[in-house]
Amino acid sequence: MSRLGLEATAREAGEACGGGAALFSIVSEVREWAEGAARRAVAAGDFATVGEPRDDDGVDEDNEDEGDGDEDDDDADDDEVEVGRWWESEDTDPALVEAATMEALDAETRLRRALGTDAPFVVGAGGGRWTFVVGLVGKPSAGKSTFFNAARELAETDRGAARCAPHPFTTIEPNVGRAFAPVPCPCAAAGLRGTCDPAHGSEDVDGEHCRRIPVLVKDVAGLVPGAHAGRGRGNAFLNDLCDADVLVHVVDASGRTDREGVDQVGDSGVIGDSGVGVAGDIQWVREELHRWIFGNVRRKWRTVRRRPERLQDLFVGYHCVRATVDAALDRMPNNVPDPRGGITRERALAWTERELHLLVAHFLRVRFPILLALNKADVVGADVGIAAVRARWPGEPSVPTSARLDPGGVRRALKAAVGLKPPTLGFPVDDLDTGASRGGRRGGGGGGVGTADDASTERVGSLRECVVLRPGSTAWDLFGAVQSRGGGGDTGGGDGGSVVAARGEFVRAECRDGPGGCRRRLMRRDEAIHEGNCVVKFYVNQKASWQGKKK
Repeated sequence: MSRLGLEATAREAGEACGGGAALFSIVSEVREWAEGAARRAVAAGDFATVGEPRDDDGVDEDNEDEGDGDEDDDDADDDEVEVGRWWESEDTDPALVEAATMEALDAETRLRRALGTDAPFVVGAGGGRWTFVVGLVGKPSAGKSTFFNAARELAETDRGAARCAPHPFTTIEPNVGRAFAPVPCPCAAAGLRGTCDPAHGSEDVDGEHCRRIPVLVKDVAGLVPGAHAGRGRGNAFLNDLCDADVLVHVVDASGRTDREGVDQVGDSGVIGDSGVGVAGDIQWVREELHRWIFGNVRRKWRTVRRRPERLQDLFVGYHCVRATVDAALDRMPNNVPDPRGGITRERALAWTERELHLLVAHFLRVRFPILLALNKADVVGADVGIAAVRARWPGEPSVPTSARLDPGGVRRALKAAVGLKPPTLGFPVDDLDTGASRGGRRGGGGGGVGTADDASTERVGSLRECVVLRPGSTAWDLFGAVQSRGGGGDTGGGDGGSVVAARGEFVRAECRDGPGGCRRRLMRRDEAIHEGNCVVKFYVNQKASWQGKKK
């Protein structure tokens, strides 16, 4: 195995994957090359001993035509006549993309109606603290950076503000900042509405009482048609989205700019023809995201035909767990899951290009739920664009915004976006009756978790502090979050930064329960946290310094 051969394989893999889930793709390609080279070396007698490749690693595609005695491989090749070798094509049919996108949207709309929720696809990556990330996407000059700055609620100085200008690619590298998103507060269900005092404040949004929780907002470079093939910042832009939990597609509802972000209003004040396709902007942005993932998976489809259990591995590179891929597969018509994961071998051999498009469309909706922020709503003619979008995409969540003039619209958009994949809120308290906790560093300005040693004996407000958790988190997960240092801080994992760290070993947990939190009861460690039991008191076997010593 020569060094030059290894480097060439890595370089080709990098070019092929175009940056999409790049690390996973490059490692897989190099590993498969290395295993194939090793087997060929053994066959030629170049090495006395070579370790056997792991069963769960990549498939030796380089050696598949040299005859390794695998009859299943021959069967797969014979079946290619039936389905065609569509996975070898570099072209993508836009009609198939649009059909799959609309079918996935229709399926999700039906699911929302059946479940009565805007978030039917909550899939967690295990329990525990959650740093919630909102990614901003859209074409250049749609108002993403203006939205970003409004979301951050910057101080009077412009330090840290994202650059804004009416020309394409003002944003080159991603802007990442902390913002506060309003989410429904469970204080009423807990019977503490009158005394609730969130660390970051509260507000009523569309008639619903909300508390503000910290989130990270990521403003990436403007997306242009052909980004999946390298135009603009290409897949570098798309890779910037991999850690986002939800996406906010900032749309220029005024129709003033074309797909490249160029202003189409001439001296006459008449908008050019290329600037009026507001609904079309949503279509091509969705198509770019779709092609990004579809192209990466299609390049490895030959591997899936040989080892169908590898299908899930091709998606987990987009910062998700296998359960996310399973959720997308569950939406496929006539899906027959394989006990080992993914799809059965028979299904893999029979799958067509259309079916892979549909799986990618379902995966996008599960992994990257999107809110449409119909921006520049204050501009003359924007009402026409907003109406066109809602007529063309009736099932898509959308919020009219004017990021430049109306911070309230931005807050509503953030609330709706977080609501597409709502976190679980946990409230560790010192007093179950009042919902009060003993503060470390009051003010919640961020700076980490206070410890018992530096905590004040003063009880702070009811439900003042909370921990943002992944759905499905348990009482044990909440205890682990409280026990660890680092709490809320600036990363958005908690609601303030003054939660007192729990020292000592877990003894038991009690919670408020029942209508209005009227009961107090023990909690099991594996009991899932939800709105009805989220106010929790932990007991440990070591006293904190403020508890004092018995005389």
